[in-house]
Amino acid sequence: MADNISQVVFQSCCLGCGTCVHICPHKAIQMYETPGGLLWAKVNGERCTQCGLCLDVCSGIHLKSGLLPQSIDPFKGHVLSAYCGRATDSDILKNGQSGGIATALLCYLLDAGDIDKTLVTQMPQDGSLRPVPVLTDDKDQIYKAQGSKYCPVPLNAYLPHANECDYSKIAVVGLPCHFHGICNIAAKNNYYERPLLIGLICERVMSFAAMEYLVKKSALPRPSIAAMRYKDKSLGGWPGNINITSKDNKTTVVGSHHRMWCKSVFTPPRCYLCFDKMNVLSDIVLGDAWGVNEDKQGTSVILARTERGQKVIENARQSGIVQIEPIDPELIFKGQHIETKRKDWTAFTAVWQQMGDQPPNLGIQPKWRVSQKGKGIAFYHQAIDKALKLSRVSSRRKLLQKAHLQYFTDRIRKRILKLKRAIL
Repeated sequence: MADNISQVVFQSCCLGCGTCVHICPHKAIQMYETPGGLLWAKVNGERCTQCGLCLDVCSGIHLKSGLLPQSIDPFKGHVLSAYCGRATDSDILKNGQSGGIATALLCYLLDAGDIDKTLVTQMPQDGSLRPVPVLTDDKDQIYKAQGSKYCPVPLNAYLPHANECDYSKIAVVGLPCHFHGICNIAAKNNYYERPLLIGLICERVMSFAAMEYLVKKSALPRPSIAAMRYKDKSLGGWPGNINITSKDNKTTVVGSHHRMWCKSVFTPPRCYLCFDKMNVLSDIVLGDAWGVNEDKQGTSVILARTERGQKVIENARQSGIVQIEPIDPELIFKGQHIETKRKDWTAFTAVWQQMGDQPPNLGIQPKWRVSQKGKGIAFYHQAIDKALKLSRVSSRRKLLQKAHLQYFTDRIRKRILKLKRAIL
């Protein structure tokens, strides 16, 4: 087996985060899209020198020792303070995923001179339906990055190198998998200061094939599509529905139930092995305020994990950029169903091992795991088996045909069950 990232791809553990692209000194790695819509790394054998750097920092297979303190629950992470609130700028709030906090903080940090640039992800209006990471100091570019993407993003491939800039003057907005990669790099190279990490709560992403499936549900011709947004608040308020925009600026709504159904069909295998819904290695964590404040305008929950993160939040509050109030962090964890996440992760990793594969070495102690008592183990086997089949699909067209058929089959089953319950 080659001493490079190709063995991670072979194991279906690639996260598509782009960390290996960033670290490779020979530019031997690129990201490519599989027929199943996964974003995986591909090694150019002629350029690769088998140095092993890509494997050393790959968060798909491990976290560096010490990144997860044994005394802190890895499913919750270290918390200095917790808040609930929203941006005070009405336009930022209106266009934000929930409370618009990420955009408000980034603009504030640029104005205050605390950062020089920020790395964000935009969904372009060119019909590609493929996200593009952007390193920018332009507020307009930051505004264009608002909203969730729910798909693979090679964010770390767009990181500047430490010898090109002052890392402490960069802010990065990303998912746990991105920050695991960044922290692996930082731990390896002993960077004096890492970027400011503004993390998003993440349940999992879906493959790009999910987007094609949802476009089909819109009944709009694929060539006419300009862009797509998974959760658009302008369509009935938070949490929003899927908004698909055509090139002539017309919008079509696809019900959020389709997005939820897609999770069971288009989840990448490695997402099931991720424990980190709460982005525990970030400085600041942002997410929807489930179970805390479900106002239709949109509200964000906020966790400050480091002194730097807490200072940013407090300064933004004092400057009137955000309107927030302290809350008990346990309310956030309850709203995000962290105990369910703990149970599911324990079961998924056990099943993965039972199927003959080695789960990622994350350094999570046995005391933070729980025994599986709810869903039968067959549920976890079926989910992983389906994800692995997604990784081996050879035809996008056949995949989508099968998904559409499965959707209608599931609907019929639900109706039959509903009728049976009504009769009984």
